[in-house]
Amino acid sequence: MSSAANVTVTIRNDAPFVSAGRYYLFSDPAAWTLMPTDEGSEQLPLTLDKHSYALGAEPVSSEPDEIQGLLRVYKVRPIALTLTDVRGTKAALSVSYRAENLAVLQEWGLDCRSAGEPKNPPEKSFLVRVTDGGELLSKGKLEVWREGDTLCFFRRDRNLYTGKDNLYSGELPVQAIRFYRLCGGMRTETRVSGGGVTVDRSAAYWAGWEHPFSFNPHGRAIEAAVQSEPVRTEQVQHDERYVQLRVQWENRRVDLRFSPDSLAAFDALIPEKEFDEVALSDRTPTPVEQLSVLAGLCERGFVTREEFEQAKARLLGKI
Repeated sequence: MSSAANVTVTIRNDAPFVSAGRYYLFSDPAAWTLMPTDEGSEQLPLTLDKHSYALGAEPVSSEPDEIQGLLRVYKVRPIALTLTDVRGTKAALSVSYRAENLAVLQEWGLDCRSAGEPKNPPEKSFLVRVTDGGELLSKGKLEVWREGDTLCFFRRDRNLYTGKDNLYSGELPVQAIRFYRLCGGMRTETRVSGGGVTVDRSAAYWAGWEHPFSFNPHGRAIEAAVQSEPVRTEQVQHDERYVQLRVQWENRRVDLRFSPDSLAAFDALIPEKEFDEVALSDRTPTPVEQLSVLAGLCERGFVTREEFEQAKARLLGKI
């Protein structure tokens, strides 16, 4: 075996040319080699000539298992491979869906990525955290990047109980985004604690015995019995900031919320959508505002002086 790169495969059913079991699968220029993973096994490594045996990947369904708002959810399943001999006899191989196995199989010319995996992973992406997805995005962290006029979202979740992965992927047209902005602020809370008073009856009793000839035994007893806790104050900072992303989706307005550290991602990916109150106003501009815009267009040569004067006369007539 000239290459150390390998994947661990499971063969659940016997085939005419290989027995069921777990093997390390190696690829050499001329042959496939199956080496039993059990060092105590009496099985010898099996070498299969590549002219007689072909390794292939079973087709992967492109249909999502679930739709959650913008996101398509795909359950990650083991990679299904087949070794086929010249007579068409097949052995079914199963490989764990892991990044290192995908990389090895990619080197062997097999693209076994699950549906939902980015087909063209970006050189640079950002991590954002959704705090309120408005029925479009589920809460949690998402990887985000831009492809042309589309924002792409992706997340890989591992179930702690089953150990299985789910892939979440979705797209949001930039055209559907009205704006984003940072909202809220920092709030300082002053917390006061302590100041309580407790009475220890046993301390009062023993104080009387310790000073039997005191001129004020009751005073000493009270002093010993009453204990006060000092008053403490502390300043607690609450970060109530969030990034608002307003989206026009299916003829309705949806506001999405992200953690404040997500602002850098939107600044880099969609700077043209930064909040502009005047540009986003739905009201009709006043004649004076329209005249100001026309004057600017005229100065930059987009409107002739004659056209500007004609429009000016019409607008002044509305004032």
